[in-house]
Amino acid sequence: MSSSARSFVFFSQRRSPLCGGRVFTGSETQADTNDPGNFQSDAINTLVMIHPQLAQVLAPGVTGAWEWNDGRAGYIEISE
Repeated sequence: MSSSARSFVFFSQRRSPLCGGRVFTGSETQADTNDPGNFQSDAINTLVMIHPQLAQVLAPGVTGAWEWNDGRAGYIEISE
């Protein structure tokens, strides 16, 4: 897995099945995240095609916040 994929953090605030989440690299500043122009919308299948490991946290019904763990070679849930 590439180092860029390892640094992804996924945070979901799904309040309904139609709500989404956000994927961060972890290097964003607060100013970056406060500017809606810095975000783009992508289909989940597009994200999973680029980084297949995201499938474990982008599955239907999965909510929370995760970060990559090298030791487990997968995402682990983190406290928000």
